[in-house]
Amino acid sequence: MKRILMACSQYWGSPLRVGSHQIARILAQDGWQVAYVSFPISPAHLFGPRDQTRLKDRFAVYRAGGIHAEGGNLWAYVPGSVAVPANKPLLKSGWVHKNWHRLAFPPILDRIRQNGFGSVDVMYFDSVYFNFLLDGIGARQVVYRAADDPKLRDTYCPAVGREQEALVKAADVVLYPSLGVKKGIDPGDPEKFRYFSNGVVFDDYAAQAELPPEYAQIPRPRAVFAGAIVEWLDFQALNQAAEALPGVSFVYIGPLLPPAKKIARHQNVFLLGEKGYHQLPGYLQHADVGLMPFDMNKYPELVGGLNPAKLYQYFACGKPVVASDWREIREMGLPLFLSRDPGHFANSIKAAIANPGDPEKYIRIARANDWGLKVRELFQGLGQVLQV
Repeated sequence: MKRILMACSQYWGSPLRVGSHQIARILAQDGWQVAYVSFPISPAHLFGPRDQTRLKDRFAVYRAGGIHAEGGNLWAYVPGSVAVPANKPLLKSGWVHKNWHRLAFPPILDRIRQNGFGSVDVMYFDSVYFNFLLDGIGARQVVYRAADDPKLRDTYCPAVGREQEALVKAADVVLYPSLGVKKGIDPGDPEKFRYFSNGVVFDDYAAQAELPPEYAQIPRPRAVFAGAIVEWLDFQALNQAAEALPGVSFVYIGPLLPPAKKIARHQNVFLLGEKGYHQLPGYLQHADVGLMPFDMNKYPELVGGLNPAKLYQYFACGKPVVASDWREIREMGLPLFLSRDPGHFANSIKAAIANPGDPEKYIRIARANDWGLKVRELFQGLGQVLQV
């Protein structure tokens, strides 16, 4: 029975279901024993915004000593430490980034070993804060999935860069979702690098879902954005479109982080907040167009490295997608309605609603990017040790 230890940013059970969650889920379903360890909590989280720290849910996992899921094949744990790495005075020091685990209670390595993961076939990272595992846990192969370029995040500090450099050097395989992300990583040995884009669990979106209750009061056509309201959204394009198209309902689904205050509150704008993962298909299926509005002018490097999972979620529901125009998305050659500038965004939405294209074509693209296909192909191709 193969074992994998996954060191990840997002905790297991987070409503923000990311690629590492899907990888863990699929491997567990295929019979792997999976340990999923996520970013630690600390007393400092008591003073942070609840919708960002998720402290209540994460503390429950910590207090329980970890939880089991996926028929018992997956053990998930949130460590607790006196101090954790952050881009703040003292916490951004190299010592904290390397040694925060020494301030944890109970000791993280002991907890991992007690649950049967003292030695594993694969050690997987999507976070640069767990390099101590490289010396503390035996692994036959190390995989680093660089989901984005950490230099473009507000959490970045020089210690993060040093830890990523060390992780790239130690890894046997480095996965990247876009050329933009690959460009931001020290290439090291080019033979290590492998393209691995985002995807969708197609079956989660294939079954017909009921009309969400809020939609009874939100008229069609509905243009939906599903995801966190973050700084690099193109708020100018969104606000201009909502004003120019008063007959279109603009629906936002996701955590209402501080940047949400930049959304103009027109009568046809609806902020529904965060929804559970299994609720999301209903909101997309009963919409008319999916939106991917990113501010390429203000955040060219960050947007240039995006390969959004929401693209495949929209397609899995048979919906046309209106997206900002950046090189990576353009060169994918997909049937998208691309918008060159904020003023063009409304026209693209109008065109997508009037002539949405072939839903079956969108669905076929989503099916070809199913997470199950991607994960099994990846692990079968990593060598004899990783074959499933």
